[in-house]
Amino acid sequence: MPDDWVVIAYYKKIEYGRGTGSTRDDAAEQAAQQVLVALRGDSDDNSDQERPHANGTAADQAMQLSDTLNSAPEPYKSHFKMTLNNWLQGRYGTSKHLTWDENHTGPADSGSWEVIAYINDIEFGRAIGSTRYDAAESAAEKVLLVLRNY
Repeated sequence: MPDDWVVIAYYKKIEYGRGTGSTRDDAAEQAAQQVLVALRGDSDDNSDQERPHANGTAADQAMQLSDTLNSAPEPYKSHFKMTLNNWLQGRYGTSKHLTWDENHTGPADSGSWEVIAYINDIEFGRAIGSTRYDAAESAAEKVLLVLRNY
């Protein structure tokens, strides 16, 4: 039987999961599984075996995790680099075409970082920050905003 339903899960206007299924619930569950992987940072396909669904469906767990992230301190909220990597892997099966150029200027203890994100050697995002992490997250956020319009 073909997949009749497609469910796309967004968080703050960024796609975190996409599921298909013969029923709406099946598609939503599959999308929620991808959201869990993206938000928890799981990198292997066995994550569900290591973390049983003791608290309900993946959709329930994703909602609980989303609530936790919303109440987290600001540094833990931005995971744009991880989201970009997951988006590219989900869409194209790989993120190997994504490269970064990182440059530090100024004194070692108080300089600034400029990070440029490239896809297939084409610049998609550039940002400056006081830390490499902040600059990379901002550059990745810009890439996601550009890709969302494609």
